[in-house]
Amino acid sequence: MNISFSGIRTLKLMQIIEALKSGRWTVRELAHEFKCTEQTIVRDLQIIKDCGFELESMTELRYSINPDDAKTEKRNRIMHLVAKEFDTTPQVIRGPVRLRRICEARRVYSYIARTMLRDSFPVISISIGKDHKSVIEQVQKMEDHIFLKDEVARKFRKIENELSTKQII
Repeated sequence: MNISFSGIRTLKLMQIIEALKSGRWTVRELAHEFKCTEQTIVRDLQIIKDCGFELESMTELRYSINPDDAKTEKRNRIMHLVAKEFDTTPQVIRGPVRLRRICEARRVYSYIARTMLRDSFPVISISIGKDHKSVIEQVQKMEDHIFLKDEVARKFRKIENELSTKQII
């Protein structure tokens, strides 16, 4: 039987949806059930949500993923500020789009989350739907970029000023 990776992936996502419909699960329980990491489950839940499925148990799972609601709220506010500054939406920033301005938005968000919120690379990677190695590269690139007088650095400073004025961080 020859099943493509996308076919297997689709099957797994459908199985997760069925499991969520059947009752309450924690991320750890889902990871154990599907023999994968918790980070994989979180990424799959984000894919399910992006596809338009909103199950009641997914809302409860969000709290089991990251019980720090105050920090989650800060992450969401930062994501919205970055999206607004780069003229896009949080869903696009979290998605697979590789347009320059979207990649720059991801880079700015990753840098802010790492330096101001002191989030770990895996936490940032979950929040933008990328692997943690990509996030490390984004943060390093932003560190090199931050002191330049270009458009990305200007947008970063504007977001940084807005965060401090609104006392989000």
